[in-house]
Amino acid sequence: VAERAQHVERLLEARGRAGERWARRLGLDTAERPEGPAVTLLRAEGDEDELLAALLFEAGATGEEQTREAVGALDADTRAELLSDLAGERSNRRHRPGRGLEALRYRFEIVADYGAFRDLQRHRMLTVQWQPLTPDLGADIPEQVELAGCGEEYRRALDISAAEYGRLVDDGLPSAAPYALCLGYRIRFVLDLNAREAMQLIELRSGREGHPSYRAVAHEMHSQISAVHPAVGALTTHVDRDTEPRLERILAEIRSHARIAAG
Repeated sequence: VAERAQHVERLLEARGRAGERWARRLGLDTAERPEGPAVTLLRAEGDEDELLAALLFEAGATGEEQTREAVGALDADTRAELLSDLAGERSNRRHRPGRGLEALRYRFEIVADYGAFRDLQRHRMLTVQWQPLTPDLGADIPEQVELAGCGEEYRRALDISAAEYGRLVDDGLPSAAPYALCLGYRIRFVLDLNAREAMQLIELRSGREGHPSYRAVAHEMHSQISAVHPAVGALTTHVDRDTEPRLERILAEIRSHARIAAG
């Protein structure tokens, strides 16, 4: 068992070194600092016909292709009626929609503070990949800290943690260095998930009892999903729309960054 564990550890270390080597070779090891938090829908897979066919599949006796042909021939009003009936009346977010929603998929690239990342990382029915935590993407200064007159002290704490990060890297301890950073520093990560899990994540993480950082991510994910799959956006009925100043500011930063990235 110990020998097998050592082999796995060596394999993971070799993969890590290979990834770093290729990132340097391709010029992917440095990047411009984003202006702030960001949520980008990289890819959406599937369409409304696939969604309706998948939702109907378990109730029918025909193959999926025949089901898709049948729903593809429906007019807009009938499709809306069908989707409403199949989704059912969800009186709260714990009433999950049918597994047919898993036929659609989304891949998001997100830049958010490390604390928000750790909360979103806890969701299990998705793929999450993340880059190393460094001070390079900057950190958010909460407005409440500024209003309390603690802004300079907060910045000093960020600077101290960044300096300690640099010291550990210089001492040959890059894997330990992220532990020195404050959780307000940003990290870039990817969430790859199906529509059913996206609905669960968005409805849970948009709740007003949550932190504004991940609430903003949930709100923007819902907005971008609604733009490509309006039916899925409409089914996500338990998004908490209650806002407060910090949430509104973070959302404004995310959308400003998206406009700049789009040119």
